[in-house]
Amino acid sequence: MKIIVVDDEPLVRQYIVQCVRDAGENEITAAVSSGAKVLQEMKDNPADVVFADITMPKMDGIELLKELKKQYPSTAVIMLTCHDDFEYARAAMQSGARDYILKTEVSADKIREALDKLENSHQQQLAKDMAKEMERGRFLRHLVDDQENIPSVKVEDLKKHSIYLEERAYLAVVFLNRKENTEIIQRYLQERFENSIFFIHSEQEAFLLTNVKREAFSDQKEAVSLFYHCALQLRGGIGCSDVHHHVSHLQRAFAEAVRDFDARFYQVPAQELPRESHVREVETGIMRASVKLMDGDIRGGCIDLERLLKYVGEYKARSCFVLE
Repeated sequence: MKIIVVDDEPLVRQYIVQCVRDAGENEITAAVSSGAKVLQEMKDNPADVVFADITMPKMDGIELLKELKKQYPSTAVIMLTCHDDFEYARAAMQSGARDYILKTEVSADKIREALDKLENSHQQQLAKDMAKEMERGRFLRHLVDDQENIPSVKVEDLKKHSIYLEERAYLAVVFLNRKENTEIIQRYLQERFENSIFFIHSEQEAFLLTNVKREAFSDQKEAVSLFYHCALQLRGGIGCSDVHHHVSHLQRAFAEAVRDFDARFYQVPAQELPRESHVREVETGIMRASVKLMDGDIRGGCIDLERLLKYVGEYKARSCFVLE
């Protein structure tokens, strides 16, 4: 971990630095005497953890804590207190400090214990975030794949899966699942779009949902045109939905994006795409079969795979995702 130590007393500061070094393989990026110097150091080299004296002149530990939470929310702050600072320590914990240590008890073991607690908490949060992301991905893939059997989507349904798309202008985009493609699209999103969420639909296919910022375009159709301009830099092209204003139209937006992608790949107007084409059915079938097999439904997965065999030839010949 990268660590900054701040205390206005030089001898105390040196002792804490030595304890941190003795506590394990951590990097002391700075040892400073004031909150202002901490903020300056954070600009140049952000730390994972700040050990801060709670009572310092000019900017005390609680003021520093609030500023760090505002500018660097992922940085953990551990307060160093004296016995008579208990009310300050309680206020610090209420303001977002991760822990506090009495100065009379500071030692390498105490520092190690505090850092281990932080690391365990971090790993637990990562596991929770991963579980949320997986559940969100399942929900969104379900919306893409099962157009007929899902009731109309509501804002509450989205929020339950940590999707904060708002009930105003938005669009859906589909593109080839490549890291460089995602990075290019992210650059286009910065100024004119918000509440954006990417999700992987399959090994080859990724989607984007995003709100159009208010007054970002004189005509909202320009938002779609911007993505078509972006497509010139992408591998595999892009497909966009129309601009929609109600989340109840979300499934329609996904379908429009997919159909637009296929139309551009086959170089025909979307309305002229042959509806007997089985590319979409095959991709959906692969996903369904994979999910069933991973869930232990061997019989159901094998039935879906048998159905797919009828379409594999056409899928390989026509799907741009397979070609890539």
